[in-house]
Amino acid sequence: MRKKVAVLKYIREKKLLRDIFKFEIFYKIIVLFVLCPILRKILNLYLDKVSYGIAFNMATFSSFFSLSGILIFLLIVTLITLIIYYETYVFIQIIAIYHQKREYSLREIMLKSIYALKHIHKPSFLLSCAYYSLLLPLVHIGYLNSYIQNWSIPSFIFKNLRLTLSGQILTIMIYASYYLLFIMMLFVPVYMVLKRQNIMQATSSSKKLIKSLNLHNQLKLLISIILWILIETGINNVLPYATINNRDFNFYFIKYIISSTSFRNAFIQYVGMFIIYLLAKTGFMLSMVKFVLNREEDIDYINQQAIDIQWLSLNIIKIRHVFWDSMIHIFDMIHSSKIYQNYKKVIYFVLICILIFSLSLYLDGNMLIHTPQVMGHRGSNETIENTYEAVEIANSYGADYAEIDIQLTSDGVPVVFHDSSMARLSSSNVDVCDITAEEFESIELSQNGQSGYGITLAHMIEQIQENDLEISLLIELKPTSDNYKMMVDAVVEVVEENYFASRCIYMSQNYNCVHYMNQQRSKYWVGYCIYSSVGDISDEIFEMDIDFLAMEESIVNTTMIQKAVTQMLPVYVWTVDDSKSMKQYLNMGVTGIISDNVEIARSVVDNYLKSDNHIYYYEDDEYRILGTLGSL
Repeated sequence: MRKKVAVLKYIREKKLLRDIFKFEIFYKIIVLFVLCPILRKILNLYLDKVSYGIAFNMATFSSFFSLSGILIFLLIVTLITLIIYYETYVFIQIIAIYHQKREYSLREIMLKSIYALKHIHKPSFLLSCAYYSLLLPLVHIGYLNSYIQNWSIPSFIFKNLRLTLSGQILTIMIYASYYLLFIMMLFVPVYMVLKRQNIMQATSSSKKLIKSLNLHNQLKLLISIILWILIETGINNVLPYATINNRDFNFYFIKYIISSTSFRNAFIQYVGMFIIYLLAKTGFMLSMVKFVLNREEDIDYINQQAIDIQWLSLNIIKIRHVFWDSMIHIFDMIHSSKIYQNYKKVIYFVLICILIFSLSLYLDGNMLIHTPQVMGHRGSNETIENTYEAVEIANSYGADYAEIDIQLTSDGVPVVFHDSSMARLSSSNVDVCDITAEEFESIELSQNGQSGYGITLAHMIEQIQENDLEISLLIELKPTSDNYKMMVDAVVEVVEENYFASRCIYMSQNYNCVHYMNQQRSKYWVGYCIYSSVGDISDEIFEMDIDFLAMEESIVNTTMIQKAVTQMLPVYVWTVDDSKSMKQYLNMGVTGIISDNVEIARSVVDNYLKSDNHIYYYEDDEYRILGTLGSL
């Protein structure tokens, strides 16, 4: 008898896993190749009307500050939430029915679950949107979905916060707040699916359930969550290749699979991680559903609902038949035509030639503007940032550029400093714009256990020249809203007075500043530094009058890089500190790595160049000479 029970249990568990894998693989394909492209198309149609087809930085949000923008935003968020909720609904129903020990049809569950989407339409729907599309992917524990794999607060935000004690405390509070919120709402999806509750009711039920658990079960849940975080962090740290995301499954996907070994291996890694996460998700969901089923009655099993799916099922079959009948009809028309019958060999020859030509264009490596450059972020993190000593260290490691930040003092002098306030690196809480350049250079700075002093841009250039450093400067202008013209004029004057124009390129997160710089010195190399974006790069990018993009690494994907490369627009990525990501970005076509770990970046780029087969528009450093032309 025990053997028979064990066999039946094995059969049921095997069916459960089979159905879960069948559904998840099918749904993943639908999401990647149907739903994602449709939502991107809706977004791009809107952005084409209000922007350049893509919006960066603050324009990422301000582009939607209109009635039409709000409506488009709400439409996209609604669709994303429904896509995520549907997957969660089907998954939980499969597991709940498995616990019920009744026969079911996966097709029936999937079709009936479409009708069940109306249950999420409540007055608290916007809270559901925030929960499913923001909180769950941010925490990335248990309730995983196919549309948003996971998202994180950009690393540069936490990196800057961790530089001060108050920032470290704030970082801990941020982490603690959303993890505590997740724990409080741990059973929300299960209650929404199995009890038809809205998110407010489900949150209340989740809190009551957690409180009703004995200490042993509460600790068990807490330990499980901590283990998930530790194991996932450990796996991500040891993965040999950079991760790829949903947007990497695009028109260029096959090209990268064929031409890039690292991308091919990253895809294999992606498949392996998909299987691991799916098994972990199944185990997590089994536990969550079991907790609820053991304590609740009147469960809403989808297979017991009297939902008529015949109409939907018949229409799906009809659409399928119409599609295949149309394909067969078109094929028969072509095959029976006189042109085809008389010139069959010629047509085959022409089609083969077109196919070969198209494949050669598709697989051909795009020309890049210049060889990949190594750029030391704020000089180097081995000493006080944005000081001459930091630039000197970057130079010793062979960096092509030191990326430095510029602020203006009260007397209009450009100084090399990142923050608007001196508080983080000194005992003074004064703003840079409220002190003179002389006062700025007299304030003692401390970082990484070292002390020193800030420096003006003019003195920085003078010391580079006096000490014969080979490094050049990537100057990031950080103006206030009203002093960008003054800053550009002051920086240009300092650079040209010191005959350093051929060794400087520029960027800013303020597009007005970028545009004004290009107006003043059209031959200078001026880029747009971006930390967020929405939409896809198109031909309209050249209307923005920029020479390169400096992207924060969390927004980098193959679509954006490939489109930028196709438009001959160089891309520099910041701030990349691990070698596997550096290799991945270089293989995507990135031409600049901005890193705190200059030594590692130099090694990765040098190794890449040994096997690099790209064609470059400018040989060596010819593009830098453009700066000199602009100053004549």
